[in-house]
Amino acid sequence: MISSDQVKFMRLQHGWSQQQLAAITDISVRTIQRIEKQGECSLESKMALASAFGVAPNELDTLPSVALKTHSQSINAWLFIALCAGILTLLYLFTGTLQILLAPKIMLFFLLFFISMSTVSSGIENFFGVFKVVNWLIFNRTNIEEPRCHIKTISKQIGHCYAAGVGAFLINCLILFSRESHLSMEVIHVQIIVGIVLSTFYSVVLSELILRPLKQMLELELSNNR
Repeated sequence: MISSDQVKFMRLQHGWSQQQLAAITDISVRTIQRIEKQGECSLESKMALASAFGVAPNELDTLPSVALKTHSQSINAWLFIALCAGILTLLYLFTGTLQILLAPKIMLFFLLFFISMSTVSSGIENFFGVFKVVNWLIFNRTNIEEPRCHIKTISKQIGHCYAAGVGAFLINCLILFSRESHLSMEVIHVQIIVGIVLSTFYSVVLSELILRPLKQMLELELSNNR
């Protein structure tokens, strides 16, 4: 018996279909399907799979902690995003106004803070190096150069996301209170709540659904190449 989730996880990491994996390992498609469904596997098939994935046979017994962590965090992030979307919808329905259209300003402030902090902290070259990681992940799944450097940069950028969210919220509040004489307190309170939700929303989307999965993919690639 081996981990069916592990086999499926590693197959998807390599971008292979079940048919492609069957051709590479010289195992029938039906056997691949049974392994991914039930975990039933002969020693010969296990050795063939390990050879195809470039890992030790015992690594097929359990799902990597990196994969489990990524899956759990992705679920939590999506739940939080759904909650934020629900709150924004309720705010719009109850107020009946278009004040929520301040969102583009908050997004602009967020992006400016994030890009400024990332380039100052890591440099322009390292900042744009993240796009190389995205290209590696989507188009070219060969070994990526200097994964440790990219991991370090992305780790910093995850922190920058939340700092940028706070900065965007504070700037939005300053703008609101500078216009206090032209807005009712009720409108100001609603826009403050919207600002909190949106700045947090943008932080979670960029950090937990984009940057952190990229970081964990690099960590997995690094561990596989040891």
